[in-house]
Amino acid sequence: MKGKSKLFYIGLLTVLIVGLMSTSATIQRNRLSEDFASLKSDEARLQAEVLLYQEEAAGQALTAKEALDRMRSESMLWSQVIRDIREVVRGPSGEDVAQILSYSGNDSGGLSLSVKTNPLTVDPYFDVADFIETFDDSPKFSDVFVPSIGKGLDQAGAEVLTFSMSLNYLKDALEVKTTSDSIESPSVDGGVAR
Repeated sequence: MKGKSKLFYIGLLTVLIVGLMSTSATIQRNRLSEDFASLKSDEARLQAEVLLYQEEAAGQALTAKEALDRMRSESMLWSQVIRDIREVVRGPSGEDVAQILSYSGNDSGGLSLSVKTNPLTVDPYFDVADFIETFDDSPKFSDVFVPSIGKGLDQAGAEVLTFSMSLNYLKDALEVKTTSDSIESPSVDGGVAR
């Protein structure tokens, strides 16, 4: 009986060990399933947060682009404004009708110029009149006004006039010019291709 009881105890011990191992494996599998479900839940939450962040970022980028486009459409291209002023100031001989001492302007196209006549002219008052007329005749400027003219002498003793002038730059003239300009590039035969 001793042989049977020893075998019985070994069998019982084996069944207990297998039962414990099976229970332990089941518990671990349940924990892994819970951990996996928790990870899946975290993954879904994180994906939702990423999607929300991407939507917010896209919305902010779109808002920034719209603001930039609005600023560009409302702003003045001051380099072009000054080029247009310089173009008007050039007389038929290629010399400036008068010297512009300073420029100032605002976003709505209002300009103020401080100007001095050339000292080598016969009658500087006619130069002032011609200067005003060149801006009046230009389709790019309007509302030309000279509130005051000051008389003085330059270093050589020649009579010069200084005056301030206010006028408006027409933004429509800028838009027409920039959209209708053609780009010129040299062609193979030396001419200009358009």
